[in-house]
Amino acid sequence: MPLLQGPAMTPDFVAGMSTVPSDWDGWLLANFAAISQPALFRAVLTTGQSLSIGFNQLHFNSILEDPYGGWSAVATGSQAAFSWLAPWTGFYEVTVSPVIAAVAAGLEASMLLSSSTRYELGASGTSSTVPGGICGSMIVPLNGGLDFVQGEAWVSAAVSLVSGVPSEYTSMEICFVST
Repeated sequence: MPLLQGPAMTPDFVAGMSTVPSDWDGWLLANFAAISQPALFRAVLTTGQSLSIGFNQLHFNSILEDPYGGWSAVATGSQAAFSWLAPWTGFYEVTVSPVIAAVAAGLEASMLLSSSTRYELGASGTSSTVPGGICGSMIVPLNGGLDFVQGEAWVSAAVSLVSGVPSEYTSMEICFVST
């Protein structure tokens, strides 16, 4: 039996009623929230961290932005060392960008969610003549006060992260997307 459809519904605006400021929130502002939110967390690794074959936790040492104080370089009762704790429940975009010294190796950006779930964000091969990097991001749901994020890099050979060149620092950025 075919589905019966009535006439198309048109919005019902009472004569003389104009829009109110809250209308704009639902129509426009909420839809663009993902691209209008500043970073909740931004960090770089300025020293050359040595990486062994496999997944390696990134030990960020320079926190550029963390307005809600979610970063912890030491393990606490609520989060692991070198992790960022979500301040509230919602969807967050996590971006990890490792850069290694000039070594021919496989490189992958990844993140570890609450020490249990690993997300592989992007992979690349690198050159033996110039430093190489990869940038990967993913939108993930996080529970405020419970879930934390750790940046990771997977390598196929023992290498070091680039140090001394600000434009080549390994970095991680987290932005709030929506509830």
